Amino acid sequence: MKVKHFLILPFAIVALVACGQSNSGGSNTSSNSTNGAQSTPATNPSTPPASWQDVTSAMNSTVSGGPYTAFPLINIDPTAQTIQLRIPMLPLSLGSLTPILPTALPGYAGVSIGPATMPDGTLGWELTVPLSLLLKNAAAVSPLATLPNEDPLPYFPSEEVDGVAITVNQFKYPVTVYIALKAVAVFVGVPELPIPIGFGYDLVNKDQSRNIGYLALIPVQGKSPGGLYLAAQIPTDVSLELNSLVSF
Repeated sequence: MKVKHFLILPFAIVALVACGQSNSGGSNTSSNSTNGAQSTPATNPSTPPASWQDVTSAMNSTVSGGPYTAFPLINIDPTAQTIQLRIPMLPLSLGSLTPILPTALPGYAGVSIGPATMPDGTLGWELTVPLSLLLKNAAAVSPLATLPNEDPLPYFPSEEVDGVAITVNQFKYPVTVYIALKAVAVFVGVPELPIPIGFGYDLVNKDQSRNIGYLALIPVQGKSPGGLYLAAQIPTDVSLELNSLVSF
């Protein structure tokens, strides 16, 4: 039976829900003391070692409302040392989506995208990128690129930034993956879905103290298909922690 795509669009709009964002900050203080007549030179408190728990708390991010609050759409895998961008999709046929990216992409081994079952049982895609690629200059194309409709990449460093844009068109759903320093994004086009308007929402971490990513519905523009876009950026302090944790 053929899916009537005009019935799918309302589900897309319902699935993408507004999320809040809050910022918080704090500081730690310590004091030094002397004992008797003999003073002890003051020392700076040692910096706690970086931990994967701190990284995942800072980075794993969800939409703060609707059906996707139960699991992060941006997820750090400490064991594999990768970042995963989970692109929630509608009940569309995934067809021959596996694999999308070549397994032996020169210089970008470990980058993959394919159909996945979300933790809530719904279907979607999952982009996996080694963290090491986001912690060193991944320059291959300058400027990096734009969306397929030539709009600037939402929630991403300037489109003039060095990076690599990988586009694969031979499958049912055209895919472009963007990799730059401390930033990664993916666009999955859905040509058969006539998306008339675009909108997007921030993705925040568990305690809503950081805005880590952005999820957007991209409308049809000219001959360029609409689709779903997901981006994530690694904050500078988190990238410093990752530099001491990730194996290069």
